[in-house]
Amino acid sequence: MKIDATLTKIFALESDSRSLQTAACLLLLTLMSAFLMPMSVDALLGLWLAGVFLIQRPAHPDIVKLRYDPLFLLTLFLLTYFGVSAFWSPEAGLKNLVQLWLRITYIFVFLTCMVAAFDRIPQFENRLVVSVAASAAVSALLCIIAYVIDTPADERLTGLFRFNNPGKAGRAFCAAFPFAMLLVCASRGKTRALGAVALGLLLLALYLTDTRAAWLAVIFTVLVLLLSQTLQRARNFALMFCSACLLGVLLLNQLLQIEVVNELLLPRGESFRLSIWKANLARALEANIWLGASQLVDPRVVVDGHSFRGAHNMYLSVFMQGGVVGLMAFLGVVLVTTLRLMGNMHRSLARLGLCLLIGGAVAFIFGGDRIIDKVNYVWLFLWLPVAIALSMHPPTLSNEGNAARSA
Repeated sequence: MKIDATLTKIFALESDSRSLQTAACLLLLTLMSAFLMPMSVDALLGLWLAGVFLIQRPAHPDIVKLRYDPLFLLTLFLLTYFGVSAFWSPEAGLKNLVQLWLRITYIFVFLTCMVAAFDRIPQFENRLVVSVAASAAVSALLCIIAYVIDTPADERLTGLFRFNNPGKAGRAFCAAFPFAMLLVCASRGKTRALGAVALGLLLLALYLTDTRAAWLAVIFTVLVLLLSQTLQRARNFALMFCSACLLGVLLLNQLLQIEVVNELLLPRGESFRLSIWKANLARALEANIWLGASQLVDPRVVVDGHSFRGAHNMYLSVFMQGGVVGLMAFLGVVLVTTLRLMGNMHRSLARLGLCLLIGGAVAFIFGGDRIIDKVNYVWLFLWLPVAIALSMHPPTLSNEGNAARSA
């Protein structure tokens, strides 16, 4: 109880439920742990959060409301499907099965408690943005210091703790970018100063990772934030966003025809990615194309004598692990989440979720091995936007009719 009170005081959370305050503190610590804590810590936080969820039931009223939500049911199907599919995997062992189902439970509890926190804790959105931006800034600063003291042989910044290679570090700092941007755009005084410092550190860290995929995702993140701030009608936003993407693709195609620019933008060429994708696609087609090989399948492939772990593409990974059923469920969750967030762009929270989701959709093209994983950038790019969308319950038919008549 003393720890709970200390956490509540640190995050300055207020609620009529002590259990919900505790759960909200654990949610913030969960996302901060992705930047500042070793991998084993998130498991302890998950067990603590699950214990609060099961014993004190801080989100029970919200689960009752969510049970008729199509997005919630689709997400629940996606999580359950990947959990059940593990039972027919030849690599399934008791340890792997328990670990997978514990992670599924953690994600489910995270989603439902996050919805409860958004609904019932005042200023929780602000605490969330500040917590993630601050923890990412500290992580970026430590990584930059480590890079200056002992520069790696390839001269690319490697993250600390969970981000053990430049690609993971780049995607993590990219996921934190919208939080810092929101602090700069929507805050004042010390909070805006924190956002500016975080933004500068994240930009420098991103540059030093030399991860082009993360740079591209950041560009989309900035584009989404700028458009959603000015165009808060879904149709106008979609039209301008698609037009900007089309112009960007045409411009990039022309630039890549210039040899000097090509070498500048792609100094490592395609870095075996096309070969890795082909090898993983062949494995996916050899397995059950409808049901997949399950998430517990050995993710390593050998290309030109080099061993690579994972498909380096989230969509291909989901297809290989979950087959057509898993891929359609995953894309369905992403699509429904996107539409709901676009329908609520007048809210800053929805704009944050949209930035994360679209930035993640781009980052997932070039990286990502599993959607059910330990707490990492995937939680920021996927599960947090889903939680934000779930907190924005779809309007009922009667509400839609009243809105149409009043218009």
